[in-house]
Amino acid sequence: MKKLSIRLPLERFCENIASRFYEYTGYRINKHTFKANLLILLYSVIFTTPVLVAVSILYEITRIPILRFLSLSLSATLMGLFMAIVALISNALMIIYRRDVRFNEKFLYTVSYMVPLLATSAPLAEVIAKLYQVEKDPEIKHELGLILKDYALGTDIITAIKRSIERTRSIVYKDVMTALIQSVQLTTEPERIILQKLNVLIRDKFLRLRQVLTNLTLLFQTYSIMAFLAPSLILILYAAFGLPQLLSQSTILAAATAFMSRYMSMIVPPFFDVWGIAVLLAIAYSPFITVMFYMIFDSIISVL
Repeated sequence: MKKLSIRLPLERFCENIASRFYEYTGYRINKHTFKANLLILLYSVIFTTPVLVAVSILYEITRIPILRFLSLSLSATLMGLFMAIVALISNALMIIYRRDVRFNEKFLYTVSYMVPLLATSAPLAEVIAKLYQVEKDPEIKHELGLILKDYALGTDIITAIKRSIERTRSIVYKDVMTALIQSVQLTTEPERIILQKLNVLIRDKFLRLRQVLTNLTLLFQTYSIMAFLAPSLILILYAAFGLPQLLSQSTILAAATAFMSRYMSMIVPPFFDVWGIAVLLAIAYSPFITVMFYMIFDSIISVL
């Protein structure tokens, strides 16, 4: 009876988590597999923790070496179980995050197709079907396909869209589709309401693009200074004054030089001249800075 009282709340907890993630990912994960894996991991943590505590206490009392080895093994096992739980949940959360980002950034173009289709006074189910045919984004196309699937199984199109709103966390998607349902039910010209939503989305997109352009300009200026001007300035100062005279003017640089001469003499030869420094900057420093800024630029542009 006691075992049953522990088992049922834990299974209900795993069932709720699996069902929530199953909906929010657009049915892209296997709910039963996710629930089973999470349940096994949680049970393993529950049964491993008291054993670890008991073994640790027994080792502190007896100081038997085998108990210390067993305690360390159980600690590593418990840490691995926690990491597995984090990885399992993080994978689902990453799918949900990517899905929300795609809806927030790309659904604007779907709405632009929706307005002329609504203006033809076509039935809402036909509008969704046409959007599904022309949609290029895989996440949005998948969600529209789920709406059509519910509709094909006998659910009315309004209820199918409401279910879609419930399983999609994107604010943009929820706002537009809720307005679509209300406008279809209350007015004879829903395209006017959706057109207003489209204007708001375009305005927000324009503001974000302007902010991104400002950020990219600043980043490009920083990249130009770090990748080209800074190495050139180092070479000019090195050639004009020499490294010892240059470093003697700064206590911090002198301390850094002492550290490098002690620990990095095998990496950076002490006999480098101007050409050696130039080669080092060309083959190591500048490529590293270029790759780093390329990753930054790509992460900013990828969300547009």
